[in-house]
Amino acid sequence: MTSAFQPEAPSCDRGPACDLCGQHTHGHVDGAVPNGTRMRKIHSRGDDAHRDGAPCTVIGSGMAESRSGVVTIGYFVTWDDRPGIACFVVSKRLEPAEGN
Repeated sequence: MTSAFQPEAPSCDRGPACDLCGQHTHGHVDGAVPNGTRMRKIHSRGDDAHRDGAPCTVIGSGMAESRSGVVTIGYFVTWDDRPGIACFVVSKRLEPAEGN
């Protein structure tokens, strides 16, 4: 059996110099909030690991365009309660934390 897990594959664009777990980028796309911005979760669903108000920090962003031309920005974040683990969140599920 072949495993999809490839420990030698870098998990981000910084390669082995990055100490975060999970596939992610530290890149930034036009229209996204800057890396380092403090955000909080909104519009959580029943099975989400983080509820509304959960704080996180943006570490990177990406963009996708649907077949109908709708552009969506997504963010790679680290949650305050899970430092060291990068997670992907669609922009409509985050908002700037108070004080930003």
